[in-house]
Amino acid sequence: MYILVVLTGCAFAQQMTPAVPDNLPPGMPLVIRDLDQTAAQAARNPNDIGYTLGVVTRDGLAWTKSYGYADSVRHAPATSDTA
Repeated sequence: MYILVVLTGCAFAQQMTPAVPDNLPPGMPLVIRDLDQTAAQAARNPNDIGYTLGVVTRDGLAWTKSYGYADSVRHAPATSDTA
């Protein structure tokens, strides 16, 4: 199993957790849950940059979620399009 985690810079505000797909390899939902929890804790500091995480398997992008703000002045949340 190949896993790639991608971090991209953008500062704070967590978005809703996207659903974890049902067709993932065994153990992958736990990996995604742990990544999400760690990233959510890291995004609690409003002085840090926003970022997007992605998990890629052999079948392609399995999960993605953005954390923080793309623009902290306007409180524009980070998204996969703004990262």
